[in-house]
Amino acid sequence: MKISKRKLYIAGSIGILIGLGAFFWPQNTNEVDGSSRTALSKGAEFVAAVKDKLERDDFIRSAGKLNDQETAFYGKIVDQEGAPVAGAKVVGGAQYNNMITSGVRNYKTYSDEAGNFVFPNIKGKDFECVVWKEGYDYMPSKNHDGYVLSKLAPAKERFIADPKKPEIFQMWKYKGPEILLCSGAHLDIPPDGNLFYLDMKTRKQSTETGDVAFWALYTVVPERTMRMPDIEQNVGWQFGIKVVGGGVTPTNSTLPFEAPRDGYEEEWNFRIEKGMNYPTIDSQTFYIKTAEGNYGVFNIKVRYNPSSPKCSMDIAWKLNPSGSRNLEPGKEKMLRKGSYMKPGESLEYIRLRDF
Repeated sequence: MKISKRKLYIAGSIGILIGLGAFFWPQNTNEVDGSSRTALSKGAEFVAAVKDKLERDDFIRSAGKLNDQETAFYGKIVDQEGAPVAGAKVVGGAQYNNMITSGVRNYKTYSDEAGNFVFPNIKGKDFECVVWKEGYDYMPSKNHDGYVLSKLAPAKERFIADPKKPEIFQMWKYKGPEILLCSGAHLDIPPDGNLFYLDMKTRKQSTETGDVAFWALYTVVPERTMRMPDIEQNVGWQFGIKVVGGGVTPTNSTLPFEAPRDGYEEEWNFRIEKGMNYPTIDSQTFYIKTAEGNYGVFNIKVRYNPSSPKCSMDIAWKLNPSGSRNLEPGKEKMLRKGSYMKPGESLEYIRLRDF
């Protein structure tokens, strides 16, 4: 049987350590835990500790390799119509941790005429990338938050490169911005189910007329009923949006630069039972089609608080008064003096604002 040089080296080292331990350790006996320990036994314990450290070092090196994998990454960039985007800059970052060092390795490339790009040898435990090109807009989708490369992760979570199935990155190709009426408002609505109107062209609030109406309702039940989980309870906060003669449709789109043509409903509502126990916040983005045929988009944050006599909400919106479905940023007209919203801001920024 052939013995490797490494094993011979380790065996020889262990023998030398045992000999050194027996020679240098004090040659008297000590009573520890009721047993007599000789210098030879102490030397053996020392060698065992060294052996454990060597095994731990081997484990760390092996784990480090599994956590610092090399692979290829294939991607394809398209616009909102599915057409390839050539010459887009792609920047990637691979976070690595090989159990000895850690950091980020950076990569850069460009898409070809077919919109394809490839990083042939990225290496790390996970990977992220973004794309950019003048005249386009890109917002990472949830699928691009990160790709797990580490073999320490479960197999179902790891990224597998497939040149026949590249990762798709969608960008919005600007068609040209139009004037958008932009603003925000804070509303405090009594939770009695009555309609409360907002005019998106003037920011006026009314109980009689407007582009969009909101309503809220809060039902309180006796404490004894709330202690009976077997009874279905229609309680808690209810909230609704209504556009008479038009409609709204919720969206989670990351490229909301054009309102959809169809799919609007005159009223949209939901109920939140957890609101009856503690304050909570719900945020949702909607496209809107007004009764006059104007399209827009707005984000609403509703704050439910059982201790408050009113339903509090913050709204930010953009409305195209021309009747076009174009909602591209760049020519915003602010409806309030001193607004800190700037022209060119996309809906992603509106989502993050508190008006």
